[in-house]
Amino acid sequence: MATRPDPDSLVLLKICREQVEAVSLRSFLESEGIEALVQGEHHRALEGPFLAAFIELRVMVRFGDLARAREVLAAMDHAEHLPAEPAEADPDDESLRRFRDRQLERVETARNPARATLFAILIPFGGGHGYAQRRGVAMVLAAIQCLNLVLWLQGWSSLWISLVVVLFDAVFSGIAVRHDRERA
Repeated sequence: MATRPDPDSLVLLKICREQVEAVSLRSFLESEGIEALVQGEHHRALEGPFLAAFIELRVMVRFGDLARAREVLAAMDHAEHLPAEPAEADPDDESLRRFRDRQLERVETARNPARATLFAILIPFGGGHGYAQRRGVAMVLAAIQCLNLVLWLQGWSSLWISLVVVLFDAVFSGIAVRHDRERA
């Protein structure tokens, strides 16, 4: 026989892929007087950009607030909280023109995932991430490869480390470029 959960126990409302979505949902719920918790947001922040994508962001609410929270979620999904008539932007606005120019420039200079993989193979010192404009990761990979080169010169058998670094660079630089293209 199933028993009803305690009204104060936490239940899952929604699983979010992006932190912005989860935090926005929590803020919107709290503005409606519903307490919410995003499980995984602190753990995701600790893992860094690569492993964070594998951590679910679970928006939790109290069981007693679940029905109201679902109504708020439906309202958000149907954008009922937005004005009925969207305000039109002034076509002579200088900031709007600069924004559109930047967007067009971003699309025109979109990078190619296959090139990122090729650069990773041809330049094994973080070339793929350098192409993907992830300079911090590229520098770390270059430092690992330099350290590995020093170990190899001292007689260590460390070829497998170079191969792993190049494979990592090839796979994840392509993913980074695809992610940037989707956002553009």
